[in-house]
Amino acid sequence: MKSFKGFERPDGTAGARNHLAIIPSVACANGVVAAIAREVPEAVPLYHGHGCGRGGARDLEVHFRSLAGLGKNPNVGAALIVGLGCEVIKAEYLAYDIAATGKPAEFFEIQSEGGSRRAAQKGAGIARELLGKLESAKRTDIAIDRLTLGLKCGGSDSLSGVTANPAVGEVTDRVVAAGGG
Repeated sequence: MKSFKGFERPDGTAGARNHLAIIPSVACANGVVAAIAREVPEAVPLYHGHGCGRGGARDLEVHFRSLAGLGKNPNVGAALIVGLGCEVIKAEYLAYDIAATGKPAEFFEIQSEGGSRRAAQKGAGIARELLGKLESAKRTDIAIDRLTLGLKCGGSDSLSGVTANPAVGEVTDRVVAAGGG
């Protein structure tokens, strides 16, 4: 069976990457997330433009699942959730949901830290600690049928339809033929 070098996750999934994701629970936290990412460039900030959760129950559920899903992604080895403190979707609950996969997940709220500058300093410290935990992870041979590909069009140019898209399609076909998804 074909394999890839990846990272086993405690929940049985496997990723090709071992990222530390920094996830804002609300768009208002994007600035602090950006400041943390400047201090800890090895981390991956996952910005979004959504607000305080003023939608209906179904909207809030989808929003929560989407944000938690970012941290649960097999390519994420650990997550730091940054909340503002007054939003409906709480950073604490996102961190608990992600941690249920067995991954390290931490959180804090900007308002509890006394403002953006202090929050960014605290977040950078937490991010460095989480990166330290990720350093011990080793790549292992994992059966290709456990690989799930995520595809995204990065924007078309005059050659993407001739070169990149067919190459991505060929790789995808091979992974699927080997049992992956």
